[in-house]
Amino acid sequence: MTASWVNSLVDSGIKSDMLNFAADGVFTDAEAIQLLADVANRGSVTANELNSLQLIAANLNSGLSTSDYVSHLFVQLVDGNPANATWTGGGTAHITLGNLQVGTTSTQMSELIGKWFQGTDLPDPTLPPDAGGSGWTLQGYSAVTGPLYSSTGAATVNDICQGADGDCELMSGLIDVVVFHPQVMSSMIVDNGNGTYGVRFYVNGQETWETVNDEFPVVSGTELDYGHNYNEQPTAMWVALVEKAYAQLSATGQIGHPAVNSYNNISADPPTDVLENLTDATSVNYYLSSSSSWYSNKSVYIAALSNHDDVILEIPSTSPYTYDSAGNIQLVPDHAFGVVGYDSATGNFIVRNPWGNSYSGQNWDVQFEVSLTQIASEGGDFVIDNSGAVDVAPTVVASNITGRVQTSIAASSMFYVTGGTLPIIEYALWDSTGNGHFTVGGVAQANGVEIDVAASQWSSIAYQFGPASDQLWVEAFNGVFWSAWSEFTATPEGPVVTAANVTATHGQSFAVSSLFTYYDPFGLAATQYDVWDSGTGGGHFVLNGVALAANQNNYITAAQLSSLTYQSGSGADTLWIRANDSTVWGQWSAAFTVTAPVDSGPVEAVSNIVAAHGQSYAASSLFTYSDPFNSPATQYDVWDKGTGGGHFVLNGVALAANQDNYITPAQLASLSYQSGSGIDTLWIRANDGTVWGAWSSPFTVNAPVDSGPVETVSNIVAPHGQSYAASSLFTYSDPFNSAATVYDVWDSGTVGGHFLLNGVALPANQDNYITAAQLASLTYQSGSGIDTLWIRANDGTVWGAWSSAFTVNAPLDSGPVETVSNIVATHGQSYAASSLFAYSDPFNSAATQYDVWDTGTGGGRFLLNGSALSANQHNYITAAQLSSLTYQSGSGTDTLWIRANDGTVWGAWSSAFTVNAPVDSGPVEAVSSIVAAHGQSYVVSSLFTYSDPFNSAATQYDVWDTGTGGGHFALSGVALAPNQDNYITAAQLASLSYQSGSGADTLWVRANDGTVWGSWSSAFTVTAPVDSGPVVTPTNSSTLSVQGQTFSVSSLFTYSDPFGSSATSYDVWNSGGGNGYFTLNGVALGANQDNVVAASQLSQLAYHVGSDTDTLWIKANDGTVWGAWSSAFTISDPSIIPAGQTLELASASSAQISFASSSGTLKLDDPADFSGTVAGMTGADAIDFANISFAAGQTVGFAGNTAGGSIAVSDGVHAASIALLGNYMASTFVAASDGHGGTSITVHPDQVATLAPPQHA
Repeated sequence: MTASWVNSLVDSGIKSDMLNFAADGVFTDAEAIQLLADVANRGSVTANELNSLQLIAANLNSGLSTSDYVSHLFVQLVDGNPANATWTGGGTAHITLGNLQVGTTSTQMSELIGKWFQGTDLPDPTLPPDAGGSGWTLQGYSAVTGPLYSSTGAATVNDICQGADGDCELMSGLIDVVVFHPQVMSSMIVDNGNGTYGVRFYVNGQETWETVNDEFPVVSGTELDYGHNYNEQPTAMWVALVEKAYAQLSATGQIGHPAVNSYNNISADPPTDVLENLTDATSVNYYLSSSSSWYSNKSVYIAALSNHDDVILEIPSTSPYTYDSAGNIQLVPDHAFGVVGYDSATGNFIVRNPWGNSYSGQNWDVQFEVSLTQIASEGGDFVIDNSGAVDVAPTVVASNITGRVQTSIAASSMFYVTGGTLPIIEYALWDSTGNGHFTVGGVAQANGVEIDVAASQWSSIAYQFGPASDQLWVEAFNGVFWSAWSEFTATPEGPVVTAANVTATHGQSFAVSSLFTYYDPFGLAATQYDVWDSGTGGGHFVLNGVALAANQNNYITAAQLSSLTYQSGSGADTLWIRANDSTVWGQWSAAFTVTAPVDSGPVEAVSNIVAAHGQSYAASSLFTYSDPFNSPATQYDVWDKGTGGGHFVLNGVALAANQDNYITPAQLASLSYQSGSGIDTLWIRANDGTVWGAWSSPFTVNAPVDSGPVETVSNIVAPHGQSYAASSLFTYSDPFNSAATVYDVWDSGTVGGHFLLNGVALPANQDNYITAAQLASLTYQSGSGIDTLWIRANDGTVWGAWSSAFTVNAPLDSGPVETVSNIVATHGQSYAASSLFAYSDPFNSAATQYDVWDTGTGGGRFLLNGSALSANQHNYITAAQLSSLTYQSGSGTDTLWIRANDGTVWGAWSSAFTVNAPVDSGPVEAVSSIVAAHGQSYVVSSLFTYSDPFNSAATQYDVWDTGTGGGHFALSGVALAPNQDNYITAAQLASLSYQSGSGADTLWVRANDGTVWGSWSSAFTVTAPVDSGPVVTPTNSSTLSVQGQTFSVSSLFTYSDPFGSSATSYDVWNSGGGNGYFTLNGVALGANQDNVVAASQLSQLAYHVGSDTDTLWIKANDGTVWGAWSSAFTISDPSIIPAGQTLELASASSAQISFASSSGTLKLDDPADFSGTVAGMTGADAIDFANISFAAGQTVGFAGNTAGGSIAVSDGVHAASIALLGNYMASTFVAASDGHGGTSITVHPDQVATLAPPQHA
């Protein structure tokens, strides 16, 4: 329901928004912002819009629920506040803004929204004057996001660390609030969930709210300038938020400060303001240590702390620092501390420094004790408020209520308030389900939302009962604290159902109407019933023959009641019934019971049975069934342990042992039990359709024990590799003459004997299961020596024991033998491996595999199909590969071994034998030192002569040089690194060169002949002249110019190189003392640093003249070495040309130039772009028009009066006109060559003129 006043809004746009926003009875922060933004977006504020906004501000809690926070902000924006006078926005200028009025622009309206709802009117962040001395710097505002509180979820004193502002009183007050008034702290900040927060203060006893965002002044990154938390990490932002909000509050002018939005405005704020603004304290008193009652008032101070009053310690600026025994600072002059407790053991007060634990290596104590004597010696004082008495939360006492549907009950009959000394100023109501509803002034309120009602409307609060119960809550606010929510229930009066306990027979059915009597206080007939039963004992309600579920509502119309019955079960069942009279549901009847005899269930009589082996019994023959109520069985459950292999069988399928096996009566005839081997224990139980009976007594079926099949075996002596049918190794028998179904064979597998199935060897030392059908395919093959075997069998019921161990004994196979002898070989000689040994075998078995091994010393090696095999490892070769195996001799002696496998066993290694070839000492390179020209290139093959003891050609080279002086090897034009191996193939040698550098470089060469690396050659040198590098000479040792002039750097120096090499790069440096600077492509380069520029960039390099003298240096690199720095030269801005010196303007200028005496020169590189003036020109003073060519007979034009004029010079291509200040009416200007192709203008020496003084002299 929308509040009626909304329809009175005169502006259609605002009215449309409010009808939408007020539909749910709540006006939120987001809706307030949207409403105001819509006004801003429509242009300047109209009279109708202002009227409508003021009407909303006056009625925010009239039929509409609006939080105190949103209400306050809306009123300050609409009705005005001193803070609206200016807009700061985080800058240092305070720009006029003004209160909302007709004609307020969209921009102004947006700034008012930002100020009050979005926190964008950021305080002036200017640091205090003394902040720099403490290391604080200001980078500006930056977004710093983090959680509101630390991991504890609440504010702690560890979060409080004072920053650059002198607001120690505020920070000390926050310490006291956290320690003594956590409930104040917990309600102080509202998180809007969009990066903005509402912060509550108190001014003159009234709530005052500020909105702040997450932008703060920072030193750098997330390091905050002002109030912050431990180590300045963004882990608990509440301190920074409160401090910024307090700075914004000071802009209202309502807290004893000028109306200025800045951090500095809250510096040195007195405790009287701070304590009132934080806790709404109504009294703040000073206790001076200079007072005669300072010590006698100690009990007052202790009592204040005990009562949770806030206490701040102040130390005056004239007091000295105090220190602890470790030298850490304790009391600080001109500073405030939060007093957080009293130590009764020492008699001292516990104080906390708001500087906090902020820095590593800090030199102050954060929390420590001080005595009254110490405080008195410092001239300090206590400031104490009465916040402990103010902050007692009220208590709301509510009672459950009942009433007729559609009737109302007043608030005074529902709840009242106790506790606290402050008057209640507001109530909050909540209705969870909305069956009924609260009304305020007769207007129905929404459910599921908070309903805020001013205390002045107490008498208009009521609750109207609905058709069902409501869960209701209420809380009260005394201006400081909200009470806890108080819960109570509103229950509508309705029909009454009365029932009594019933005793029933087993399975008895009752008409439900016979179980209760119905009464309605207003004589209304029931229209609906609801029945519930616990379902214990199997009793249940039945509607039209269908059972209703237990433990749930079962709704029945009045017309269905005659079809509703209740059927008793076994034992007691608990029932409830309630009725609806078409207006409201009545309460549930008292619980009542229907008690029937307990059904203990069917009984099965059983007895033990002695059975034959594998005998089968009909399961029905194993027991006799009976039931206390003669009910037939509806289900059976059979269980057996399954010992000895006995089991139940249903339709020929065995049922699992040790589990419930449920059987219907129809299946009982198909259920049998088959005996096994030995004793099996069985149980049977039945269900009569109501309950399961107990298990029968255990009974047994005892059949003869089946010990399983027996295998008779004997030892066998076999020839080497003989094969036997496995069935020939044993004789089978069974005590019940049962045939074997499975066999299991096992052999130790020693000396290679093994079972085979279908020709495939079976693993040794494991079970190998073989079906009876596979036995004909199972063989055993003897090996070398004695193998032990076992066999067992399964007769379909049980495994027999293993047979006795028996052996198959065959002759031992010692394996093949290789006979070898030492060989003397030539260098690199190749042998067929088969020629190195003679093969034999004790059973004349052919070799199936070979294994060759060599130490590889001297480079000898085996090769398979031409590929070298690794030395010092097994190299397995099949018999088929032997013809492809060779051995190639190396350098010196190599040791070899060979062994073979005959398909059964590996023979022993042959004796070690050697292949002895001449030693290869490797290639030799003869070299000699070289004297080279600068940068001379040599083909490397010309630097050495190659030889090899076996006349082997080189396959690879390795070159090395120290790289001194910049000399280097190059491969295909790419420089190779010095002081490392540089491997080159023989094919690459023609592409390898060496280029000399500056001075002597040392080189080495070695080669590889495909077998071995030769030694390094002797060291040899390539010596070239030393390159001292390019020389840069400044064009002038000092240049005079004017600030802002730009010189092409190439005009400031001349370049030369001892070897005529061009520069590849330049390095420029300037002291920056005159504020001049180099630029590259218009980008300023740093002073007092190397600025390296490629030669191709020199034309883009310029120097810009500063306001004073700057010193410059330039050096160059010729691609090989950097030259020395040029001599230092200066460029300065005197504006006045000294005697005998030249002031050069390299670019366009509007400077006002004057000559100091009669011998200066003004050089204009681009005179056409000189728009300034020249004064004081006399005597030999000259103006050099650098780009205007001089020609004989050239004349100079002058036009002017006694105050000044202009001279004009032209060469037909370039022309310039220069303004002169002074009287040159009687002068003659003479043109001459400037010696560099330009034209120099002087005043004729015979002319004397009275000159005007320089305009800026």
